[in-house]
Amino acid sequence: MTVTLRDATTSDIDALLTLNGYVQAWHAETYPAAFKADPDPLAMRRFFNELLESQDAFVTLAEMGGQPVGYLFATHQKRPETHISLARRRVHIEHVCVAPEARRCGIASLLLENATETARALGCDEITLDTWAANDTAHATFEKNGFVTARLWYAKPL
Repeated sequence: MTVTLRDATTSDIDALLTLNGYVQAWHAETYPAAFKADPDPLAMRRFFNELLESQDAFVTLAEMGGQPVGYLFATHQKRPETHISLARRRVHIEHVCVAPEARRCGIASLLLENATETARALGCDEITLDTWAANDTAHATFEKNGFVTARLWYAKPL
């Protein structure tokens, strides 16, 4: 079945909330000390509404057979030069989500490729993302799509 990508709009918020539920459930199950199992639905609705209205963010919706099956949310970041670092423009991927029944169909790869093209069109130097250590499936997808480990972040629970 053909997958189509398009910019999400506020009329897609219900679909985005449903899809986000898969991501949130995985995070809450895998990292219960950090993530809520049931976030406030009104706050989530406001979050997506504000995101879709932002000039520095974009949400791409993937559809298969006219049904939403995934999304990618990213921000366009402009970092000025400082005394220790060079100026950078990047797209940073915040969420990649594919519904369980649509996984292993190349949807995440299409979303990542689309985000890469968007970053190029914006004149960015790089496209970045961060991921949780336990998300091995996502790591394989990111690596397959040309992402490499650029830095590691460590945490020590107290």
